Amino acid sequence: MNVKELDEARFKEASKFGRIDQEGRVFVQLGTGEKNVGQYSTGEIDKTMDLYIRRFVDFEEKLDIFEQRLKSDTVSLTAPAIDIAMNNFKSFLQMKNAVGDFSKIEKRVEELAKLGEERKEQNRIQRKAQIEEALKTLNTCVTNVESVISGDLERVNWKHASDVLDQNFDKWKEVRGNLRLPEKQADELWTRFKVARDVIINNRREFQRKFRDNAKRVKSRKQVIIDEANKIKESENFDVTKKTFQRLLKTWKEIGRGGRKDDDKQWAQFKAAQDYFYSRLPKKEFTPKAERPKWDNDLSEMKADITGLDALAALKEKLSK
Repeated sequence: MNVKELDEARFKEASKFGRIDQEGRVFVQLGTGEKNVGQYSTGEIDKTMDLYIRRFVDFEEKLDIFEQRLKSDTVSLTAPAIDIAMNNFKSFLQMKNAVGDFSKIEKRVEELAKLGEERKEQNRIQRKAQIEEALKTLNTCVTNVESVISGDLERVNWKHASDVLDQNFDKWKEVRGNLRLPEKQADELWTRFKVARDVIINNRREFQRKFRDNAKRVKSRKQVIIDEANKIKESENFDVTKKTFQRLLKTWKEIGRGGRKDDDKQWAQFKAAQDYFYSRLPKKEFTPKAERPKWDNDLSEMKADITGLDALAALKEKLSK
């Protein structure tokens, strides 16, 4: 039976429980007798009762829709929404200002009330599980952030720590925005999270401050080296100048890294001065262009490699004789 056929069948069935008298008054038949639900005012008197039958049939359709929502697993239906709907249905039954089989519909409303209570209990169980899962997720967020600062703070990578903080804070906001949690437990977790968050934020700020200060010092000291290299690159005293460039390179390494952008720019300047000087050396005194220092190589290891190469060359020369 399609919707139209169902509507017509219900209209026909409901009409059996009503009548209209000669004065245009409409009555509905109840188990305890008749009740006057209205009276003809305008239009065709024969169709006056249709208005009250339609009101009853529309009410039945509302019950159909509500029942479908109660039984659906995909439709969200809160306890307050269920209570409001049931109160509206009961109010309609009390007023009885329509024409139809009220005894049948009262039983149906009672059945829906039971379904409503079952749905509310199901909601309570689901909400309890959701709260437990949400608190578990928030606790994980807290422990993730706390674990970053659980050891020696001097060894913490504060960029990584900030990334961990941001990721877990985003997750925190997502969970808190979708569900209302027990205030006491949520506040306790937030207090822990905030403490860890403040440690990360404050220490990263301090780290960035120190980094900027160090980068300034490094830049200033390397600029002194660059200036000296540019002063001596035209020198004709090759032996002394070579040693000076070696000393400058050693000092450069000892200073260490600064800001990457400035460091790359300054190294290019120093290397240009160094390459220019070595390009001017007589062929017999030519020394290969300096390569950019590798910060993890010890100078003593580099000297040992050179000594080993010299020894190998001497051995080859001896064997060739």
